[in-house]
Amino acid sequence: MSLLNDSGWSYDNSSGVAATYGEIVEVTAGHACIYIRSPQGDTYKVSGTGFGGGFGLSLLPGSITASATSLVSTGTSIYSFGDSLDISDFGSFMVLYNASAVGTIGGGTGTVAFFVHLNAWQKIKLAGVALSPLGIIGVLADLTSSFKAVCLFMGTEYTTPNLGLDATGTAYWISGTEQVS
Repeated sequence: MSLLNDSGWSYDNSSGVAATYGEIVEVTAGHACIYIRSPQGDTYKVSGTGFGGGFGLSLLPGSITASATSLVSTGTSIYSFGDSLDISDFGSFMVLYNASAVGTIGGGTGTVAFFVHLNAWQKIKLAGVALSPLGIIGVLADLTSSFKAVCLFMGTEYTTPNLGLDATGTAYWISGTEQVS
Protein backbone atom coordinates (compact mmCIF):
# COMPACT_ATOMS: atom_id res chain seq x y z
CA MET A 1 0.00 0.00 0.00
CA SER A 2 1.43 3.32 -1.04
CA LEU A 3 1.18 6.57 0.87
CA LEU A 4 0.57 8.57 -2.33
CA ASN A 5 -1.67 7.45 -5.17
CA ASP A 6 -1.71 8.47 -8.83
CA SER A 7 -4.74 10.80 -8.93
CA GLY A 8 -5.26 10.56 -12.69
CA TRP A 9 -4.32 14.25 -12.97
CA SER A 10 -0.95 15.15 -14.51
CA TYR A 11 1.42 18.03 -15.15
CA ASP A 12 1.04 19.42 -18.69
CA ASN A 13 3.11 22.63 -18.94
CA SER A 14 4.06 25.81 -17.09
CA SER A 15 5.00 29.45 -17.51
CA GLY A 16 5.93 32.28 -15.18
CA VAL A 17 8.22 35.08 -14.16
CA ALA A 18 10.18 35.62 -10.93
CA ALA A 19 12.63 38.13 -9.48
CA THR A 20 15.27 36.96 -7.01
CA TYR A 21 17.69 39.06 -4.99
CA GLY A 22 20.35 38.24 -2.43
CA GLU A 23 23.85 37.01 -1.72
CA ILE A 24 23.74 33.45 -0.35
CA VAL A 25 20.33 34.10 1.31
CA GLU A 26 17.78 35.11 -1.34
CA VAL A 27 14.31 36.62 -1.49
CA THR A 28 12.07 35.81 -4.44
CA ALA A 29 8.69 37.00 -5.75
CA GLY A 30 6.89 35.78 -8.83
CA HIS A 31 3.85 34.76 -10.80
CA ALA A 32 3.38 31.18 -12.01
CA CYS A 33 0.92 29.32 -14.24
CA ILE A 34 0.85 25.54 -13.97
CA TYR A 35 -1.14 23.70 -16.62
CA ILE A 36 -2.62 20.43 -15.39
CA ARG A 37 -4.55 17.74 -17.24
CA SER A 38 -7.61 16.10 -15.63
CA PRO A 39 -8.35 12.38 -15.84
CA GLN A 40 -10.98 13.26 -18.47
CA GLY A 41 -8.35 14.97 -20.67
CA ASP A 42 -9.33 18.59 -19.97
CA THR A 43 -6.48 21.06 -19.40
CA TYR A 44 -6.69 23.69 -16.66
CA LYS A 45 -4.46 26.68 -15.94
CA VAL A 46 -3.72 27.26 -12.24
CA SER A 47 -2.38 30.83 -11.74
CA GLY A 48 -0.83 32.28 -8.62
CA THR A 49 1.36 35.03 -7.22
CA GLY A 50 3.94 34.20 -4.61
CA PHE A 51 6.72 35.20 -2.27
CA GLY A 52 9.52 33.11 -0.82
CA GLY A 53 13.22 32.70 -0.32
CA GLY A 54 16.14 30.38 -0.50
CA PHE A 55 19.87 30.06 -0.95
CA GLY A 56 22.13 30.62 -3.91
CA LEU A 57 25.43 31.67 -5.35
CA SER A 58 25.81 33.77 -8.48
CA LEU A 59 28.00 36.39 -10.12
CA LEU A 60 25.29 39.05 -9.71
CA PRO A 61 23.10 39.28 -6.58
CA GLY A 62 19.83 39.60 -8.48
CA SER A 63 18.11 38.12 -11.49
CA ILE A 64 14.82 37.89 -13.30
CA THR A 65 13.79 34.55 -14.77
CA ALA A 66 10.90 33.74 -17.09
CA SER A 67 9.52 30.62 -18.68
CA ALA A 68 6.96 30.18 -21.41
CA THR A 69 4.80 27.29 -22.53
CA SER A 70 6.85 27.18 -25.75
CA LEU A 71 10.03 26.22 -23.82
CA VAL A 72 10.99 22.60 -23.14
CA SER A 73 9.13 21.27 -20.09
CA THR A 74 8.14 17.86 -18.74
CA GLY A 75 6.54 16.56 -15.57
CA THR A 76 4.94 13.68 -13.71
CA SER A 77 1.51 12.51 -12.70
CA ILE A 78 -0.03 14.36 -9.77
CA TYR A 79 -0.05 12.15 -6.68
CA SER A 80 -2.55 12.54 -3.81
CA PHE A 81 -3.41 11.04 -0.42
CA GLY A 82 -6.06 8.54 -1.47
CA ASP A 83 -8.81 11.11 -2.10
CA SER A 84 -9.95 11.75 -5.62
CA LEU A 85 -9.16 15.28 -6.77
CA ASP A 86 -11.26 17.85 -8.59
CA ILE A 87 -10.28 21.29 -9.87
CA SER A 88 -11.33 22.97 -6.59
CA ASP A 89 -8.46 21.14 -4.86
CA PHE A 90 -6.03 23.25 -6.92
CA GLY A 91 -7.64 26.62 -6.11
CA SER A 92 -6.18 27.58 -2.71
CA PHE A 93 -2.36 27.58 -2.44
CA MET A 94 0.66 25.90 -3.96
CA VAL A 95 4.26 25.75 -2.86
CA LEU A 96 7.03 25.42 -5.42
CA TYR A 97 10.47 24.27 -4.32
CA ASN A 98 12.96 24.53 -7.14
CA ALA A 99 16.62 24.16 -7.90
CA SER A 100 17.92 26.26 -10.78
CA ALA A 101 21.13 26.62 -12.71
CA VAL A 102 21.69 29.75 -14.80
CA GLY A 103 24.34 30.25 -17.45
CA THR A 104 24.47 33.54 -19.43
CA ILE A 105 20.83 34.23 -20.52
CA GLY A 106 19.21 30.84 -19.99
CA GLY A 107 18.98 28.01 -17.56
CA GLY A 108 17.14 25.00 -16.31
CA THR A 109 15.06 24.28 -13.27
CA GLY A 110 13.67 21.26 -11.46
CA THR A 111 10.58 21.80 -9.32
CA VAL A 112 8.48 19.99 -6.73
CA ALA A 113 4.94 21.42 -6.64
CA PHE A 114 2.76 20.92 -3.56
CA PHE A 115 -0.93 21.72 -4.05
CA VAL A 116 -2.66 22.77 -0.83
CA HIS A 117 -6.41 23.11 -0.23
CA LEU A 118 -7.08 24.88 3.08
CA ASN A 119 -10.36 25.27 4.95
CA ALA A 120 -11.30 28.56 6.67
CA TRP A 121 -9.67 27.65 10.01
CA GLN A 122 -6.42 26.64 8.30
CA LYS A 123 -6.34 29.99 6.43
CA ILE A 124 -6.75 31.90 9.71
CA LYS A 125 -3.95 29.83 11.26
CA LEU A 126 -1.75 30.51 8.20
CA ALA A 127 -2.31 34.27 8.57
CA GLY A 128 -1.14 33.99 12.19
CA VAL A 129 1.98 32.13 11.11
CA ALA A 130 2.70 34.77 8.43
CA LEU A 131 2.55 37.53 11.08
CA SER A 132 4.68 35.58 13.56
CA PRO A 133 8.48 35.80 13.80
CA LEU A 134 8.63 32.68 11.59
CA GLY A 135 7.34 34.73 8.63
CA ILE A 136 7.79 33.17 5.19
CA ILE A 137 9.71 30.17 6.59
CA GLY A 138 6.73 29.35 8.80
CA VAL A 139 4.30 29.83 5.91
CA LEU A 140 6.32 27.48 3.67
CA ALA A 141 6.53 24.86 6.44
CA ASP A 142 2.82 25.14 7.31
CA LEU A 143 1.65 24.92 3.70
CA THR A 144 4.00 22.06 2.84
CA SER A 145 2.79 20.05 5.83
CA SER A 146 -0.83 20.51 4.64
CA PHE A 147 -0.45 19.49 1.00
CA LYS A 148 -3.13 17.44 -0.72
CA ALA A 149 -1.30 16.63 -3.99
CA VAL A 150 2.25 16.75 -5.36
CA CYS A 151 4.08 16.49 -8.69
CA LEU A 152 7.55 17.03 -10.12
CA PHE A 153 8.44 18.98 -13.24
CA MET A 154 11.48 20.43 -14.96
CA GLY A 155 12.11 22.81 -17.80
CA THR A 156 14.16 25.55 -19.36
CA GLU A 157 13.92 29.27 -18.70
CA TYR A 158 15.16 32.65 -19.84
CA THR A 159 17.08 34.83 -17.40
CA THR A 160 18.87 38.13 -17.13
CA PRO A 161 22.61 37.65 -17.78
CA ASN A 162 24.11 35.77 -14.84
CA LEU A 163 25.93 32.60 -13.80
CA GLY A 164 24.76 30.78 -10.71
CA LEU A 165 22.90 28.10 -8.78
CA ASP A 166 20.04 28.49 -6.34
CA ALA A 167 17.40 26.60 -4.38
CA THR A 168 14.20 28.43 -3.42
CA GLY A 169 10.80 27.83 -1.91
CA THR A 170 7.88 30.04 -2.90
CA ALA A 171 4.34 30.08 -1.49
CA TYR A 172 1.73 31.00 -4.12
CA TRP A 173 -1.74 32.30 -3.41
CA ILE A 174 -3.87 30.90 -6.23
CA SER A 175 -5.71 33.70 -8.03
CA GLY A 176 -7.54 31.51 -10.51
CA THR A 177 -8.16 28.16 -12.11
CA GLU A 178 -9.59 28.10 -15.61
CA GLN A 179 -10.23 25.43 -18.19
CA VAL A 180 -8.17 26.10 -21.34
CA SER A 181 -9.04 23.00 -23.40
